[in-house]
Amino acid sequence: MNTKLRRWLRSVQEEEGSMIVEASLIFPVIFYCTLAILFFAMLIYQTVISSHAAALAAERAAAFWDNSHKEAVTGAYDKGRHDGMYWRLLDDRLLDKVFGGGFGGENYMVQLPAVTAGESLPERKLMRAARLVPEAFHGKMSYENGLLDRRITAALDKPLYQVMFRNMSGREISNEGQAVTAVVEPAEFIRAVEFARYMAAKLKEWKGQGVPTGEAEDILKKAAGQTAGPS
Repeated sequence: MNTKLRRWLRSVQEEEGSMIVEASLIFPVIFYCTLAILFFAMLIYQTVISSHAAALAAERAAAFWDNSHKEAVTGAYDKGRHDGMYWRLLDDRLLDKVFGGGFGGENYMVQLPAVTAGESLPERKLMRAARLVPEAFHGKMSYENGLLDRRITAALDKPLYQVMFRNMSGREISNEGQAVTAVVEPAEFIRAVEFARYMAAKLKEWKGQGVPTGEAEDILKKAAGQTAGPS
């Protein structure tokens, strides 16, 4: 037994023995490290492409938010095709925000992949950009009017290799990419601020005259709806 042990130790010290040690210990370590690097590279790649697709969708929706008839990529539209005059007050819920002190109204959201057309004007604008997102992505796009800032958020998840990642890591791994883009209209921002200041003074005056806030809001919405053009 001792003779066999000495022979094995002697073979390990020689070149042939070194190859045996490398083949049995070092090569498997290198192999598993390579697999781990590939795993994390694929995970990072999916997160990057999800984030890029989300940023592109949000920027396209925000860039042409002022007209729902604009083409989602170039911004081109037919002459005379535009939304109603008071769509910012009514469809964008600016009036609700003013009467709610910046907290009224509702946000809009569409699911991806885009299938059906939205009913409201903001939903149709979101769907215009959502249709350009590849069908492999799942997620949602939402629009929030914060009175002083309007934001479009896109959150996408690419479910490629999700089962493999879950089996290898033992837990659910999200490849979600999220992007937030502001709807920028400098002239309309100034008008919105002036409108909010004007309405604050008028509401204070009407309150002194005994006019309920809800009644004043209904009157303004009715007046804006009657004078607005077709959308």
